Amino acid sequence: MALEGVDVSHNNGRVNWTRVRRAGISFAYIKATEGVNFSDPACARNLAGCRAAGVAPGLYHFYHHDADAQQQAAHFLKAVGTPQPGDLPPALDVEAPGDGSGTITYAVSEVVRRLDQFVQAVERAIGRGPAIYTYPSAWKDITADSSVFATRCSLWIASYGSAPAIVGGWTQYTFWQYSDHGAVEGIPTDVDRDRFGGGAPELDALRNRSLAIGGMALLNQDGNVRTAPGLGGHIIKALTKGTGIVIVDGPRVVKDCDWWKVDDGEGTVGWSSSKLLSTA
Repeated sequence: MALEGVDVSHNNGRVNWTRVRRAGISFAYIKATEGVNFSDPACARNLAGCRAAGVAPGLYHFYHHDADAQQQAAHFLKAVGTPQPGDLPPALDVEAPGDGSGTITYAVSEVVRRLDQFVQAVERAIGRGPAIYTYPSAWKDITADSSVFATRCSLWIASYGSAPAIVGGWTQYTFWQYSDHGAVEGIPTDVDRDRFGGGAPELDALRNRSLAIGGMALLNQDGNVRTAPGLGGHIIKALTKGTGIVIVDGPRVVKDCDWWKVDDGEGTVGWSSSKLLSTA
């Protein structure tokens, strides 16, 4: 059975998240920010309501092409704060200029470079890339169907009335916004409806986990264990994706990234970046 979700902003009024959860909604993306200075006034209320009701929440930023990408990322990350266990990865809403995202007066390559600045800022801050929300015509027009983000970000694709076309080098969608005029008990307005591209175990795996001393973790990609936190530490050993480790110390923050001391149970003890680690 497909897992159903919604995405909301202050435009949806006061949401009763307990009723939303009873209506079968498993997850929700909540508007947090837009451009460099807009903060959604209902964000904190919606986020708290989701968490209390057991709806998996994620926050999203509506991107403006005519505003500085790094300033937008800083504005968004201030609103996001420290993701809590159970939260979904944040999302970046990338739309065409005609949808209110500002004019584009520069080359396609510059569009991609600026989006990458935003994505990298999120990666540095929380150790994972944001999901990217878009729709096929917009992504093709404004990025020339760039595949730069396909291995770093989940795809949240909008397509109404038919199964979505997959763009940008992604092989499948993670979230599909299939309607912008849905109805859900507990939400007083029409609401965007979304569907998850997997089952409950996959959604659970996508949600944020807390790394902690004494906890188990897995390498989410091939990565190095070093003698000290940071890239300045000498490499002790390269571990492969999927290797299980125990966290024995940390975190230590080096250049805005958390580093954890890990033990692979086979004699390798050293420091790894949080970007490489997922909770087992």
